[in-house]
Amino acid sequence: SKDREAAVRAAAAAALGSVGARLGPVLKDEEESVRVAAASALGGIADELGQSLKDTEESVRVAAATALSNIADEQALEPLSKALVGDEQDQKESVRKAAAAALGSIAARLSQASKDREAA
Repeated sequence: SKDREAAVRAAAAAALGSVGARLGPVLKDEEESVRVAAASALGGIADELGQSLKDTEESVRVAAATALSNIADEQALEPLSKALVGDEQDQKESVRKAAAAALGSIAARLSQASKDREAA
């Protein structure tokens, strides 16, 4: 049935999300090639999540913004900013709040990463 198929796809998406979450430590691997592969994988995910910020369903847009905050990729800044302000601003307050929180989280992580690089 269509409902069963949707449940299977949702479970697969959740499983992929847990795999993606495990890429975080790999981004700090001692081998450059491993860090590059992990960053490339996350960059592709950020692009797809950015597109999900345009979904017709509010709950999907909120989930996409929240997921982008967890990835903390610079590629997420533009779609999140567009959801928050400007001509493409999202009409739903919940989505704008999620986008604002995501931008704050990403900014904090990028700032910390910059400080860490300077200290090294």
